[in-house]
Amino acid sequence: MKILASIVSALCLIGTAAHAAPQATDDCAAPFQASGDTIVNFDFAGSQVSGGIVGAPCVTQPIDAVRDLWICYRSECNGIVEISTCGLTTLNTIIAVYEPSACGCPGSQVPIRCCNDDGCGKQSFVRCELSCDRTYMVRIMIRTNEPLGTGQVSFTCTGEPCPKDSGLTAPECRECCGARPPLVDALPQPFAPGQVTAVTFGRQDAPAGNISVLRLVDTGDQSLAPILGSGQLWTPQDFTAPSWDLATLGNLFGVAFDGQGNIFVAHTELYQDDVLGALGVSPAGDGRGAIYRIDGATGVPTLWRTLPQAAGAGAAVGLGNLDFDCERDCLFAANLEDGRIYSINASTGGISAFDVQSGAIEAESATGNGSAIAEGPNPNGTSSEPAGFAGFGATPFAVKMAGDRLYYSVWEQSGTPQSIRSVEVDAIGAFIPGTDRLEFSLPVVSPDGSGQGRPVVDISFDADCCMLLAERTALSFDSSGAHQSRAWRACFDAGSTSWTATNYELGSVGFSNWQNATGGIDYIDGALGPQAWVSGDFFSTPVIGGANYGIAGIPLIDANPGQNDLPGGPMVDLSVNKSMVGSLDITCWATEEPCSIETDDLSCVPNADGTISYLWDFTIVNGSGQQADMLILSDPAFAPNNVFFLPQPLPPNGVMQLQLPIQGAPGTELCFTATLVRLGSPDPCCTVDVCITLPDCECFEVQKLDLVDLPGAGTFGLNLDIVNLETWNAEWVTLAINPASIPAGFSADVTPDLIDVAPAVAFGGTIDVDAEATGGAISIVTDAPAGTQLSLVVGMHTLAFHPCCFRTIQVTVPQDGGAGGNPSDLNGDGVVNAQDLAVLLAAWGTASSEADVNGDGIVDGKDLAILLGSWNG
Repeated sequence: MKILASIVSALCLIGTAAHAAPQATDDCAAPFQASGDTIVNFDFAGSQVSGGIVGAPCVTQPIDAVRDLWICYRSECNGIVEISTCGLTTLNTIIAVYEPSACGCPGSQVPIRCCNDDGCGKQSFVRCELSCDRTYMVRIMIRTNEPLGTGQVSFTCTGEPCPKDSGLTAPECRECCGARPPLVDALPQPFAPGQVTAVTFGRQDAPAGNISVLRLVDTGDQSLAPILGSGQLWTPQDFTAPSWDLATLGNLFGVAFDGQGNIFVAHTELYQDDVLGALGVSPAGDGRGAIYRIDGATGVPTLWRTLPQAAGAGAAVGLGNLDFDCERDCLFAANLEDGRIYSINASTGGISAFDVQSGAIEAESATGNGSAIAEGPNPNGTSSEPAGFAGFGATPFAVKMAGDRLYYSVWEQSGTPQSIRSVEVDAIGAFIPGTDRLEFSLPVVSPDGSGQGRPVVDISFDADCCMLLAERTALSFDSSGAHQSRAWRACFDAGSTSWTATNYELGSVGFSNWQNATGGIDYIDGALGPQAWVSGDFFSTPVIGGANYGIAGIPLIDANPGQNDLPGGPMVDLSVNKSMVGSLDITCWATEEPCSIETDDLSCVPNADGTISYLWDFTIVNGSGQQADMLILSDPAFAPNNVFFLPQPLPPNGVMQLQLPIQGAPGTELCFTATLVRLGSPDPCCTVDVCITLPDCECFEVQKLDLVDLPGAGTFGLNLDIVNLETWNAEWVTLAINPASIPAGFSADVTPDLIDVAPAVAFGGTIDVDAEATGGAISIVTDAPAGTQLSLVVGMHTLAFHPCCFRTIQVTVPQDGGAGGNPSDLNGDGVVNAQDLAVLLAAWGTASSEADVNGDGIVDGKDLAILLGSWNG
């Protein structure tokens, strides 16, 4: 619908709360306090007679005096709160809700926000839009000539619950960082457009022809990728360079793309080997703690940094995972030896180090080994801390930036929940003291007697800013496997301010009950939909047969908890030795959907038989790269327009506005796929998921709302057409500006405020409100600044003003042309005279914009009336 209701026509709803609260009081200065979903008792015995209702158009007739009881209500939700006495008393009640304020007698200065009389027989029912943690005075009334008695009033929140403050905040995921490396586009057979995956390994596998410890996999085009459930593996192109071998780079685990397509990889001891890369030998180290940079255009690796590690065979601990933040131009790296996370600025070399156990933050400005924060016997080291593993509960592993916080995992002892924490980072990449906090902990894996831990070794975020996490089975920092390691998706709930994690099922039920992650996870949005891609061990059995070690995509949402998630996505066997596949990082997904649909309006359309249909106005964008000729809508509510031929072909990047009828009941949520199709092509152009909710069609529908400048400072006209959706005849229209919408110190008024609709308009008919007003357009005069939102309350009534209904229309104050120029001055000579009249008469009956004074699309008597009223020459 084009408008939102602030005062809703009455419906009868019986409240159902679990308990009854003490009763409302007769003294508005000391009202009963209530909040949330509750029921409040009331008893009018002994209640005093009070003044009547001021400014409440919902009563059936003027009321000079009432008996009233008062409740100070604090909303625990944002949105509609239903307040009802329906079925809870035999009394003839009236309910009024006053604008939010401190609890106490509202007096005549506080406007009534919502009210109802006889919404369900003699009782009343209000659906009122309230705000979190604001207090509202609620007045329950009976007329003075009514019998006294008792009853209850129920309060039910149907809006969004107020957020609970747990100290946590939602992650603020910004634009994705990792860029596609240019070298994959320079290959004799370039990679397909789309996302590229980098995978690290612990050992090269020469018999299988794999000579690298780093490989790029073409995961961009999934249009021909078989899902594992089909019984087939996916075999996309991959790439490795001769210099990405074990001898040059050593064992690798951590990996991250930067914003130019360069790849950072890090030394590890995680694969039971102590293989160091020759490239890492330097005055700063012997390959232990090395971070290498692979040039994205040439593929040439260089030693980028060496983090503090103890020298000597068998003494190294290695590094955890990496992440690159494009906004700060910083690489983040976890060091398993000193228990620190390092932030290294790629441009300046500036270093900030965060000690996970103590929370201490150290910094230096020099490049190199980080001498001021090195430890043990490292070259130039000054720390007195001993070399070796930092210890369980003190060692970070996975790192990932989101907004201004770095999310990281802490390697906990076996049998202890693995914790995910975060710390804030400033604009240049330095850690901010005192900002570290626990986000959540993952449940302990079922015991297998091995004593192995399952640290979270990789973190990523998907397009919904939900966290993706992968574990790796590890007996120690230099001995790891795969079984009983899990992958997770954790999403933040703003209402409870907490995380909820869902476990994916990977691999085979025969091996550790579908828990076969090896420590890499990231996000792909491809032709098969959004997916979490993971590295794993013993994939695919029994779907294909045998054991496969590599990477696989899982549908992002776990649709079948407790069942293998892999058959829903593709799997790539990388032909490596068991448990030798490591982490992965994937370049960014597209920042925009290939095609998109945006709802412009959902209009209520009355039918001749008294029923209501809908008209869906929407804009569709074809970003698929090929022409589209048809639109297919999967929901039967669009029948017979499920297959819709476009009025004309929609070219690539073309935009088209369409309008289609819909059948359905009010409040129904329709979620469907919309697919653009090119005639003669076996593949669709693109598919997008759409959800729309059919609105309630009570009261009236706004068919036209135009604003026009009128003579005089701060004066503009309102042209308004509304369609009657009630079964009774509309014979009066009232107009009023809600005082609460007028900024303090300003004024606003509408003229006329009462309009006689003659002849009466029945169901489905259109009321041309502005034509009924004297002089044409409705006049609004305000000194509020341009851009101010005014709430215009429009009421539609029968001859006796009951029944009636109300809607609120938001009107934005336009730029004022009345002081600087008169719209009736058609020739622009500064006066309104016979020359302007001649221009108007010459354009009579046309849509000439030069003579259309009120801007309603036609030059007619309304324009003439405005011009004559502005005559000054």
